[in-house]
Amino acid sequence: MEILEIYHYEVNEQLKTVEITFRLTSDSDDESRVDTFEFSILNEYGIEIGDEIEDFVFESEEYADEFDDEESEDWIMLDEEELISFLNEYYTINPKKLPEKTFF
Repeated sequence: MEILEIYHYEVNEQLKTVEITFRLTSDSDDESRVDTFEFSILNEYGIEIGDEIEDFVFESEEYADEFDDEESEDWIMLDEEELISFLNEYYTINPKKLPEKTFF
């Protein structure tokens, strides 16, 4: 079991959670898994969420036009390589907590 890629993640600062949509190497292209983690779990595994959160800044005006200004202020970026590493370690230690796969 290994995480192949992260499709999407969303940080909810109010609830102090991160919802992650990802795919395992054993999942087909049209399958994904979704799990939600509290900041405290991420912190236990070495991801200091307070240090990792930074406001999303568009590097290109081309992409900035695709989003409403209010929306873009709420975007938060995390290091996806660190999230993949976290997921791999978490599910190695807690294999029964691996979410069921769903179809896209």
